[in-house]
Amino acid sequence: KVAEELGIREYFSCWPHEKARHIQRLKQEGERVLMVGDGSNDSAALAAADVGLAIGAIQVAAESADVVLMNDDLRNIGKLIDTGARVVGIAKRTVQYGMSASLLQMAVACAGMTTPFASACAQECIDLGAVLYALRALFLQSE
Repeated sequence: KVAEELGIREYFSCWPHEKARHIQRLKQEGERVLMVGDGSNDSAALAAADVGLAIGAIQVAAESADVVLMNDDLRNIGKLIDTGARVVGIAKRTVQYGMSASLLQMAVACAGMTTPFASACAQECIDLGAVLYALRALFLQSE
């Protein structure tokens, strides 16, 4: 039921030594793999996945994982995926804005329509705007 709610197409309940094998097979097929584990016997599979997510504070699993959820509420996985996607979106838009504005500023400067000092000030404003826009990621709220 949890996998269905999260939109997970394939999941396995198997022995620890089989988990990493399943992950390798999926990756060879071109799939991106998120492994969720809660114990020390999951560490090899967590490390093999594209993203390893450890639930709870088991030291061995936490060291092998990319992300650690400190509580056992599986509903947080969906929130984590959603927040991650939103942060990546903000990062992409920030790069697009920064590059576009900088290229426009360079074109204006190359055309001789501004002084070097004014161009430098404009670039600082562009950089500040990009940083402030990117800081939005700090204030994302779960829906």
